[in-house]
Amino acid sequence: MDVRFPSRQGLFSNSTVHDALGLSPPDSGLNQNDAILVSTFVGIDAEPRPMDQAELDGLGDAFTKRFLSKGVVPLTLRDLLDGIDGLDGDEALPDRRVFLVAEGGRHRLGNPEFPLNARLVFSWSPAFSRPVMFLSTVPSLDDPTALLQLVAWSEVDTTFHFFERRQGRWTWAGNSMTAFDDRARGKGPCDSHINGGLVMKELKAPWAHWHSQSSSIPFELLEGTDFGKHPGMSAIDGAELLENLVKAGVRHWTRSRIAKRTQNDRISLPRELAQHLTHATSANLVGATISYPPPQGEALTLPVSFFLDVDTFRAVDKRLGVATPILPTKAVAVSPEDYVGAIGELEIGVVAANGTRVPGDTTFCFVVPERAFEDVTVVDLMLREELLSARLALCILLVDFSNPVRSAQREALLRHFPEAPVELSAAALDAPFLASVQANAGAAIESEFLSYWNDPDIVGRARSELAAVVCAVSQLASTSQGVVEIVRLAEARRNLFRKRKLNEFSSTTARAADDVGFWRMTKSGEIVPGDNFS
Repeated sequence: MDVRFPSRQGLFSNSTVHDALGLSPPDSGLNQNDAILVSTFVGIDAEPRPMDQAELDGLGDAFTKRFLSKGVVPLTLRDLLDGIDGLDGDEALPDRRVFLVAEGGRHRLGNPEFPLNARLVFSWSPAFSRPVMFLSTVPSLDDPTALLQLVAWSEVDTTFHFFERRQGRWTWAGNSMTAFDDRARGKGPCDSHINGGLVMKELKAPWAHWHSQSSSIPFELLEGTDFGKHPGMSAIDGAELLENLVKAGVRHWTRSRIAKRTQNDRISLPRELAQHLTHATSANLVGATISYPPPQGEALTLPVSFFLDVDTFRAVDKRLGVATPILPTKAVAVSPEDYVGAIGELEIGVVAANGTRVPGDTTFCFVVPERAFEDVTVVDLMLREELLSARLALCILLVDFSNPVRSAQREALLRHFPEAPVELSAAALDAPFLASVQANAGAAIESEFLSYWNDPDIVGRARSELAAVVCAVSQLASTSQGVVEIVRLAEARRNLFRKRKLNEFSSTTARAADDVGFWRMTKSGEIVPGDNFS
């Protein structure tokens, strides 16, 4: 069995930017084949560039400090595991965790032709501290060509650094700030680490595709690999633990990023930060916590974040200080018979890269995209730091609120945020944004925003409108045809997700046999033809 599965399109070795660290290309005369670490630039440098010792020492991340700066170059998974186990003193990383993800794991059990996209994720931490290194790899100990992609935190520049072992050497693919350089954005590691932080697509229960407390991946599927042949990968932790580690890492990096953007009493790039409120720069996948096919007689509760941007609304709710939460408590549930019927009517199945198709859903029902945790975290910290007001955030979120992941209407509001630096003060972005919107008050989207902004009972109105759409969706979900419409909308949104480079494997999400087209939900809960974001 070939276990050398790439973990994302494009891999890491395609991009980096010197000035992300303020470095200049060295005139060292090094041959790239002899260099300990090589960097490359997509669209900037025509060929890989060897890094000299001064540059290497200047990175300051947990990986280069412990290994490469000392001339120690672990080129296989075994080398790396043994090397980390041998660290002691202040450099020791005693807390090791191992996680397993495998798209197609369940489907391969009954169909050996279905590819198993199995990867291991390691994290290493100093004692009683957060992780400083993460590794994405495959269970192959000694293959010098098998996947090794590493993310390490640097206290020197307070960013994550991205590395990949490729073609017999390690390549440096930049740091977290590289993601915001226009020349590198969306390339190399920045294709999926679009905001420079850690990425775990299935970040909430049921952690679709991960070995977790919700679903075990049978270890017999890893027969023929090196899994279990090294003490470092003999036991697997649950994805519920990885969720906490990734979220902590995203928060840590976001605090660092906002600090970098708010120096000298100025917000240096306000529109860059505001984009996380108006746009879904990335996405996570969430699903119902019931496996497919759902048992008869038990209601199938759908994730509310598919219908409303619940996490960002909650972040705003905390800053408003209201006694009654804005979000409704009513759940949206469908009958298992109607759900299975809708899957059949739309001919939904899980399709592997080799064309093997298994009718039905993924391991869990209704796996769909939701607003990314990294976007929510930026908005939450902006509210905490009073970079924008909770009222402004609420009014923007209410524009086309029934389409939480992608909304052409809400995205159009980004143009009203300033690009130039603004003063760092309470609600610093409110005044220039409002001035720009009011100057265009006759336009439909701006008018919709202002109708919220000027409402003296905006909280009450928000609470009423959000509750109304959930009630309307619940009514729609009570009929078999309504469930077909909801599943069709889910497929339309999965199609948008599949256009992202974050979509690594064709079997990550189920798909309809035919293109369902573009659909959106109105504020009254009606599903209608929608926007093409291609």
